[in-house]
Amino acid sequence: MRSSGRFALAASISLALARGVLVAAAPAPAPLVLRGHVENGTPGAKAPAGIELTLLRYAGMDQTEVAKTATDAAGRFAFTGLEPDSPAAAEMAAPEYAVRADYLGAEYYSEAVALRDEAAKDRPLVVYETTTTKPDLQVQMHHVVVSPTPDGALSVKEILVFHNEADRAYIGAGPKEARRRPTMQFTLPRQATDLEYLSGLANSRAQTTDSGFVDTMPVTPGSHSVSYRYRLTPKGNTLDLRRPLDYPTANFDVMISGDGLKASSQQLTDAGPTAIGGEQYLHFQGANLEAGAAPLIRLMRSGPAAPRPSWRRPMLALLVGALFLAGLIYVGLRRSSRAGVEAEGRPAPPAEQAGLSAAARRLDLKLERQGLLNAAAELDDAFAAGRISEAEYRRLRDPRKQRLLELTEELRRLGDS
Repeated sequence: MRSSGRFALAASISLALARGVLVAAAPAPAPLVLRGHVENGTPGAKAPAGIELTLLRYAGMDQTEVAKTATDAAGRFAFTGLEPDSPAAAEMAAPEYAVRADYLGAEYYSEAVALRDEAAKDRPLVVYETTTTKPDLQVQMHHVVVSPTPDGALSVKEILVFHNEADRAYIGAGPKEARRRPTMQFTLPRQATDLEYLSGLANSRAQTTDSGFVDTMPVTPGSHSVSYRYRLTPKGNTLDLRRPLDYPTANFDVMISGDGLKASSQQLTDAGPTAIGGEQYLHFQGANLEAGAAPLIRLMRSGPAAPRPSWRRPMLALLVGALFLAGLIYVGLRRSSRAGVEAEGRPAPPAEQAGLSAAARRLDLKLERQGLLNAAAELDDAFAAGRISEAEYRRLRDPRKQRLLELTEELRRLGDS
């Protein structure tokens, strides 16, 4: 018995030592390498050498700069010594990484990826030569959504998808010493107040003007989308909404919600009422409108004019807005940064919903989704026809794909599939 006990004890010690050796010998996860190359999307231009690249890490709402490097003579780059994502993080929401290139005054972003074994694959990043010659921009889709607010005003949200056919990034005209030059202009109705920049725009890059505002972000080739919102306050029961167009517009739609509102237009076609989410919308359409056109819609409220708000109601609205901002988080902010838009200037879209119905919010999201789907279809056609390279196709496709996923998820939360 005593000999058997000594044998069992020795076996236990040996097993424990073996386990300790095995644990100690287990290799730590090997650092990963994120490789890629910079392509010049301008025909005939060489791959840029020696341009600065920044590796960005996205985790929820946070964006941090991880490392910097530069391209070699052939445009290749590598970020080495990167820690792989832990399994726990991957199960929850693994951080993603993207590469930003600063080239000739414009910023470009690669597809965001999680750092796993495939991180070492060669990932392309497309940049363009720049120009100060104004390109022929066309608006593929322009949606105007009008919704009443509780204080008797009208909230107007505009969503535009525009296309730059040029093969260079437009950085604006003007003196070379000017740090930021206007690249796009947006003319607003004369009565517009309380302008807010939403997706695709940044407070630090947009500048208000007497007629509306201008953007100073470089306009890269391909399709882009922007949205913003402002208020109109009727002085009586009638308001003339005249919308000047700055660019040729293929499709122009105005959606109007709210009981007691009527509308008419001589320049746009009345498409009849449209039911969305149990609410009725008046729908007006225009197609192939020229730059400089100014469609006019007359809005009429049946019944007595809405009372002018007292000082208490704006204070209440501010309080409600503060609660929205404090209590809600919008994960789509990360996508704005990847698309080349400065995230600091983009308000969190849940605040957009203050004073608007869920049905109106669903309409906003559906309109934006439809515009992205149309742009994606045109992008697929261009790639299939060989008009753009695979690298350029991926560069333009990935941000739209990410935004479509975000829109679908937000629609699901609002009870719409």
